Amino acid sequence: MNFDELKTQWNEDGADDVKFPASVEQLKAAQHPLNQLKKNMKKELVAQLIAIALIGVFPFQLKLLPSLFPIYYMAYALLVMATAYYMYHFYQFYNEVQQYGASTKDSLLELYYNLRLNMERYKSFSFLIMPFAYFTGGLLLYSELKTRNKHPVVFENPYFALLLVVVVTILIVSFTVIWIDRFYGRYVKQLKQVLNALKED
Repeated sequence: MNFDELKTQWNEDGADDVKFPASVEQLKAAQHPLNQLKKNMKKELVAQLIAIALIGVFPFQLKLLPSLFPIYYMAYALLVMATAYYMYHFYQFYNEVQQYGASTKDSLLELYYNLRLNMERYKSFSFLIMPFAYFTGGLLLYSELKTRNKHPVVFENPYFALLLVVVVTILIVSFTVIWIDRFYGRYVKQLKQVLNALKED
């Protein structure tokens, strides 16, 4: 349904007593968060592809021992497979958002729930990266140990190692939740407001 054409047609008919439905205006108002959502998803898609590519050259940048390269790249291959699964669904949802026109309440409702589902999928994917981050950190510490022939403080004090893992986990979880809420959460709230207004009508 093209709302602009419909409104123009009503105006041409000269029906002064006909009022443009508020619900239609509310549906059109949903286009703003949709357009912003599309832009954010496109940026996110590009950023994640670049990030995965950069992670692939970490051993060279971080001066990891060459003997540890096969171990790192086995873990990296698992990360790439998990990322490919997530990116596939992310790209599918991106294509769906591209086709949404917010022309009906049902399509808007479907978008709302799909967006929330993908936000939860995003969180799960981000938490899945944590074991890889810890594994990479362990390889770097071991590499330093073998290179300098001395024990890093993490190996000398297991309580410090545990505290470090807890702190890093809290930071990653907090950053993920804040990032998703800032990047996508506001659009969920805006769509919810439109749906609530339509429900009242």
